[in-house]
Amino acid sequence: MDFSSLLSQIITIISGLLFTGISALGAFYIKRLIDTAKKKTLLDEINRYVLWADQAESFKLLSGKEKAQAVLEKARQFAEENGITVGDKELSLIVERSVQSLRQLSNIGMRLSQSKKL
Repeated sequence: MDFSSLLSQIITIISGLLFTGISALGAFYIKRLIDTAKKKTLLDEINRYVLWADQAESFKLLSGKEKAQAVLEKARQFAEENGITVGDKELSLIVERSVQSLRQLSNIGMRLSQSKKL
């Protein structure tokens, strides 16, 4: 076996290892990107459900807790249907945060409308 043949084999082995490592790293980051996109989609859907529960006539007689429970159930169903892995506690926190954001926006809107009347 001469030196050029040995060098060629070493380069082939190193190239294969580098390609495998880069592929694994790429797959890891692509999976993280997909998971992030799925969570963003879930958050957008929860925000839509919260707005729907706040404005729909069929929800007018329900308490805030009952509305939040309905949103939580719809969000859980959406997550399962779309293969989004999220725990119940995390999902509850996301729903509560979305409800609080809607309340804050509503309060700001009311203050703005009251200040325009003055």
